[in-house]
Amino acid sequence: MGSGNAPKVWYSGMKGSKSVGFSDSQFCFGIKSLNNATDGNGNAIWDQYNGEVSSIWVNQYNSGSGWSDPRLIEPESSGSATSQKAAIELNGNAIAVWQKRDGNVNNIFANIYSVENDWGIAKLIETKNDKTYSPQVVTGMNGSTMVIWTSRVGSHYQLWAIRYSDNAGWSEATQININ
Repeated sequence: MGSGNAPKVWYSGMKGSKSVGFSDSQFCFGIKSLNNATDGNGNAIWDQYNGEVSSIWVNQYNSGSGWSDPRLIEPESSGSATSQKAAIELNGNAIAVWQKRDGNVNNIFANIYSVENDWGIAKLIETKNDKTYSPQVVTGMNGSTMVIWTSRVGSHYQLWAIRYSDNAGWSEATQININ
């Protein structure tokens, strides 16, 4: 079953949910991703509605000191951010990805957490002007991360991927399926 030191998170409510233990001042759609490293440290990520748009928030859990303060990791601006996912490396570094509505298209964004430097600045990682959906993220043991998403161009769906490496940064996005 595990070591028993995983963070505990819950939420409740109808037609969305209110986050419990993070931020009780705003309506929230609920926790969408929770993950932890082997040492019991981890993070929770959720989209939180402010009355106009949804934004992406995180909270870090440290097995020695508990939960930190909730933190906005993408700029609150026009367009709602949703479909967030997060992955954490064994060394405690993490990455969060999400889609953000911009007019008639969704764009894919990412933000990187470094144990040494905290959360960075949100970065647009998908630069096509298509409708994009369902970002997924996975980290490897060597400081590399892969983000995959679906893009709709006309009536065709495409699968795209981009790689991030601690040493080299972001690669170019590549279509990985055949139309």
